[in-house]
Amino acid sequence: MRLSALLLVLLGSWFGPVQQVSEHKLEDLLTANELRDYRRRDDYRHHIDLFRKAFESRTNALTSYVRQQKWDGAVLFLSQMSALAPLVERASATVENTNHLRSGQVKDLEIALRKIIATLQEFLSAAPFEHREHFQKAHQRLEDLRKILLAQLLGHRTEGSEDSGFAAALVSHGFLAGALRAEAEPARPFQSRDRFTEEEFVRIQNNQDLLKRVEVFLDIAGDRLLEIQRRMAKQEWDGEEENPLEFYTYTDMVHAFNQAIDGVMINIDEKAAYKTAGEDEIEKSLGALYKAVTEYIPKLEPVKAMAMETQDRELYSKVLQAEETSLTAQRGALYGLGAPPE
Repeated sequence: MRLSALLLVLLGSWFGPVQQVSEHKLEDLLTANELRDYRRRDDYRHHIDLFRKAFESRTNALTSYVRQQKWDGAVLFLSQMSALAPLVERASATVENTNHLRSGQVKDLEIALRKIIATLQEFLSAAPFEHREHFQKAHQRLEDLRKILLAQLLGHRTEGSEDSGFAAALVSHGFLAGALRAEAEPARPFQSRDRFTEEEFVRIQNNQDLLKRVEVFLDIAGDRLLEIQRRMAKQEWDGEEENPLEFYTYTDMVHAFNQAIDGVMINIDEKAAYKTAGEDEIEKSLGALYKAVTEYIPKLEPVKAMAMETQDRELYSKVLQAEETSLTAQRGALYGLGAPPE
């Protein structure tokens, strides 16, 4: 028996006759093995990892059905995937530990959803007209979930939000499709705990290779310094598009600068410790870090002077922290490149 045929037989035994799934209950949506694994550990990260695997397994099954043009079977798995999404939202809405909300398991699920959404978009053009609505519904449902997870990873979450309330809270920040388009005044863009923009976070996620990711972090740090310099010089924004940092304060931008430089060090340390990047790539990353922070450190001085002049204690504290992080990064990069300790 061919593998694809065997897969369909096994999946058919999981779910029985083809039917639409309307209830959002674990018992209705997970296989016996998945449900047993889910109940084995009462841990959000473990559950999120299981949900990722569930989405991926159903996408594989969906792919088999689409290739064989078995559209009724495809509709079942689209319905399954749409119904799984609220369970993920519900699980996220009750978590208090922000580190868990921004864990590697959540990042992996967000990345997986992006790939699945692209697959659904590809299948949509091949589906018969009478079934396209199911593909569109699943596509939109998973896209909404992905945006919720992305907001979660970026640090935006309302206290005490539950189930659909969590999603509703994001509407006001423009995450979900069609949100507040009729508002006379545009909504402020959300700001993550790192004070990165959504586009910056997506770039970080899309660049898994060490050197490319380091370059993204350094771009973020450099962009903050450029924006600070522009404002201090009272220059008008002359970009063709809207300024993505328009609503960010000086303190926000110095905080993001610090987080970006710290992000570079963390990524290099992890790749070196677990040997998941080659020596040449690590060396190039250290070289890029050293060159950048050597250029950036003097540019923090005018910001510190402004903080002292305006008696902005929070900004002054952030600048001191950014200087310390940058000097640590500079020394660490030098040592990594072979310079003797001071």
